Amino acid sequence: MNRHGSPSGLSPLWLISLALILGTVILTAIPISIATGDTIKSSDWIGFAGNVVAAVMTLIGAAIAWFAVQQQITVQEKIANEGSEKEKEHREQIEAAAKRAAVVVMSHSVHGAGTLLFNTNQLLEIADWPHDRVDRTGKLVEKQQEYEKTFSAFKAVTSHFSIEQAGQSLGADDKIEYLLITSILNLIIVGHDYPPPGDKIASVRHLQPVIASLGRRVRRFDKSLGDDFDKLVVMAI
Repeated sequence: MNRHGSPSGLSPLWLISLALILGTVILTAIPISIATGDTIKSSDWIGFAGNVVAAVMTLIGAAIAWFAVQQQITVQEKIANEGSEKEKEHREQIEAAAKRAAVVVMSHSVHGAGTLLFNTNQLLEIADWPHDRVDRTGKLVEKQQEYEKTFSAFKAVTSHFSIEQAGQSLGADDKIEYLLITSILNLIIVGHDYPPPGDKIASVRHLQPVIASLGRRVRRFDKSLGDDFDKLVVMAI
């Protein structure tokens, strides 16, 4: 079978040629085979030949129609493919623009989270100092205040409505990563505002791995933004 559903080798042109050959043979052979001693009348011959010729012409007409239909199908397929390519290109342009916008919108929260993790690490480092160290209490209070200020700034930019809206036009894979990032951002806020039972330091310890996981997830979404997060964790700027 070929791609049009006809048996292999039996193209319409081949069928027309076969029909013409058979028609010629029939016009010649059948009258001879049925001939008796009687003379064949011209009207009989013409009537018989006319029927055969009409049948052949019908086959030719059908073949011409077949070619026309196939040509129309080819044209329609070409138009459909061109339309699909243009639509795909347009969709990719929209998704690329949406990702650039999402990176810009999210960058403020990511930078805030990087700075927050920096302060978190410093706070926990001071909390692990020996309790008999003279400057431990003063440094701990000072760093806790700085931690809270950093968190307030992070929460302010993360709670902005545009963060949720920025991911609406992303491609499927990017949208999944974006939703995971926003979920972690919200989890950090909830974890701070509704801490588990225990002292403040225990709450900070609980949040530290959550904030750290944000950096890995951001890198999957955008490498450059992930690099920014890592730099802020090392030295807050």
